[in-house]
Amino acid sequence: MQEEIAEASAKGELDAVFNKYCAKQPDLVICIENFNQKLVPCHDKDERESQDVFMRMVHKLLEFVCHKGGDQIALYIPEKGPECLQANRDAIQNCFNNTFASYVPTV
Repeated sequence: MQEEIAEASAKGELDAVFNKYCAKQPDLVICIENFNQKLVPCHDKDERESQDVFMRMVHKLLEFVCHKGGDQIALYIPEKGPECLQANRDAIQNCFNNTFASYVPTV
């Protein structure tokens, strides 16, 4: 997928790549939900609640990425969005950890 994005980006055709993958969004959601359901018997009540939070996050992330067939994300890449994320990776990770640490089970 990264190679496809790089090639399409150079040609200004990112929307075609994201349209292709976003068309598979329903199948991906079903796959993740099925995987998650297989884990349910192995988790306690708190872990199941964490799974619910995780699934809501997955759904919202896919909704954002695939909004209008991926148009938003296709615009995000040429605007150096991935580079910005990389440059701010540590701050984002700290924010995520401080916000969601209580939802993630410790091993």
